[in-house]
Amino acid sequence: TNSNIYIRNGSKIIVDGKLSINQNAKINFLDGSHILVNNELFTYGNSSNKIIMDFKQKSSPNGIWGTNYSKVNLDYVVVKDAYYGVNASRCDLTISNSEFDNCQYGLYITNQNNSFNTATILNNSFNNNYTNIYLFNSGAKIRNNVITGGNKGIYCYYHSSPYLGESGYYGYNDISNVSYGVYSYNN
Repeated sequence: TNSNIYIRNGSKIIVDGKLSINQNAKINFLDGSHILVNNELFTYGNSSNKIIMDFKQKSSPNGIWGTNYSKVNLDYVVVKDAYYGVNASRCDLTISNSEFDNCQYGLYITNQNNSFNTATILNNSFNNNYTNIYLFNSGAKIRNNVITGGNKGIYCYYHSSPYLGESGYYGYNDISNVSYGVYSYNN
């Protein structure tokens, strides 16, 4: 079914259990509202029935936040106009077949550097985000993505080491129309 939901006045959705969002859902976040995932967030869109998360304006802290040891799995989601499309710190993060449009940070990934906190970014589109993918002290598997527009395609800061391909797979990341394709600082 089609669902059009409004979250207003800086409210946040706190996920302490498991939250599943099904295809065709449209969630509008107003006035700095956001999702805080303390446990599990799963989305179940498909190529013709995507889930839309529209944050309407880039103001911190709006976006999807994955906290320590939570699990965030986004599949066929469109995230628009957020400050942080996804802000993930020490969580199990899988993003596939999704779009991040006109965000300050498409993905903001911190402290994802051990076997308990993995990040897989596969088959996504990043469009006109100021920084499309930001890594701080993090590793991530980043493959088969299209990144266009903005200042930085992939920004690796402070001991970050993404896998832009892996054994047996080429990266196939298409990065264009950005000031810096892959930018590494203090690594």
